[in-house]
Amino acid sequence: MPGIIPSRLVADPVHGTLLVTVHGGNFGDDYDDELVVLDPSTATVVTSVPIAPYAEEMALSEDASTLWIEGDASELWRIALDGGLPSSWEVYVLPEDDSVGGPMVVLPGTTESLAIALRGTYVERLVVLDAGIPRAESVAVSGNIVALVAGPPSRIYGLFDVEGGEFGLHVVEVRPEGAFVEGSLPLTSDMATSIVVAEGLVFSSDGSVIDVGNPEAPAIVGMLPRQGAVLPHRATGRLLMVSPTTEDSSTPHVSLLDVATFTVTDEVKSYRLIDEKAYDFVTADGEVLGIIEGGRYDPSGYNRLVLLDDPFF
Repeated sequence: MPGIIPSRLVADPVHGTLLVTVHGGNFGDDYDDELVVLDPSTATVVTSVPIAPYAEEMALSEDASTLWIEGDASELWRIALDGGLPSSWEVYVLPEDDSVGGPMVVLPGTTESLAIALRGTYVERLVVLDAGIPRAESVAVSGNIVALVAGPPSRIYGLFDVEGGEFGLHVVEVRPEGAFVEGSLPLTSDMATSIVVAEGLVFSSDGSVIDVGNPEAPAIVGMLPRQGAVLPHRATGRLLMVSPTTEDSSTPHVSLLDVATFTVTDEVKSYRLIDEKAYDFVTADGEVLGIIEGGRYDPSGYNRLVLLDDPFF
């Protein structure tokens, strides 16, 4: 969308809107250091409010009443949403030696508790916070925490980049004491940059289909025929995938995948997409797809926000 150079994007399915953080200092951007609320059906800005400089990562509660945003360095913003629109906010300061900078997810059924990647002096940690206060036990990671998603009650799934490109899925149990790793599974592709949960399975952007029925021993049970960001489709048993350019095609594809057979049932080329990688693939209403593509993993990159009608609606 013209005038918006996005950092991160989340969907609010309760109110049918998209929430975008806009990083300050982006050339040609009309919304520097603001949270932008979009109506995807009309591709228009509903409202925007100033937020912390360099804010990026976001997490929305299940009931869409509370939005958490990582501010600059050691700040965590809690924004109350009234009818999907920002109404008030509080700023929490993290403990000394901790700083934000990674993904987070609000624990299911709560508004005040979230799992978040915090960067300490020597190591990155997965920490559970309650109204900004950390629980005692955390998970230390020697590399980076790339993605976090909520699973069934008291469980989250994390995609960790451990030591120079060795990606792995980690099953994390959330207890009153904090976070504990139950099981892990190595993934081999550097395309493992996002994960989603659908039909009781975890789908990775590298194409891995992972059975997490036994949390102590997650296992790959299949591979999708494409790689790219994945999103559950409104049709039962179907997924959407945005696949990047390949040796066989210079144009990204949007594919419809069968969850049971791990096959492509339909696909279309999307000439609206131009970049090799897409991320933050979301929908608020099931009809319009929101995609950020660009340089998330390249600081000199240029992010684009693209809205596409679901080609398989």
